[in-house]
Amino acid sequence: MKKTRTALAALLCAVSVTLTACGEKTAPESSASVISTVVSGAGGNSSTGVESAGNSSESPESAISSESSAVSSGESSAPAGTDAGLWSSATYTEDAEIGSGAHTALITVTIDGKSVVITVKSDKDNLAEMLVETGLAEGDDSEYGLYIKRVNGVLADYSVDQSYWSLLQNGVPTAVGASSITITDGDAYELMYVSAMDAAA
Repeated sequence: MKKTRTALAALLCAVSVTLTACGEKTAPESSASVISTVVSGAGGNSSTGVESAGNSSESPESAISSESSAVSSGESSAPAGTDAGLWSSATYTEDAEIGSGAHTALITVTIDGKSVVITVKSDKDNLAEMLVETGLAEGDDSEYGLYIKRVNGVLADYSVDQSYWSLLQNGVPTAVGASSITITDGDAYELMYVSAMDAAA
């Protein structure tokens, strides 16, 4: 009898799609029916209490729905191939076009080695003003102009963890800040998140 109960417990864990840990009473009733059928077919006693493992205070439908919601809320909206990490707070996780106006800038936002390209349109021809106007970036005013702290919803704060946003133009780090850059057709810009670990490498 002890071996039968052990085998049934193992089978319950294998069959149930909603159990998060063996022994929890969250299996759908259909799983309990399968267990009961197997027990009966094996000549066991279906009234050994195994059937009750499929019964809980919530219906099978709500148990499955709750688990689906938990899975959905835990899924990352990060670009394919990335861990959620910093991308979990990103505004754009796919290439996008934002703003409107006469000037266009292609801004690549790179975080943890993965990138999205944001096509930014604005009547502003100053890069910092364009980024702030469209909400792609924000930061603090400094003697050198805009000190970018947040890009695409992701914060880099050097005073906290030595992370910062590096600005590149045509693949080369700029010698000036975004406030000193006038948008030029054909130029490509990149805002790259740099962590203390990246900087040390």
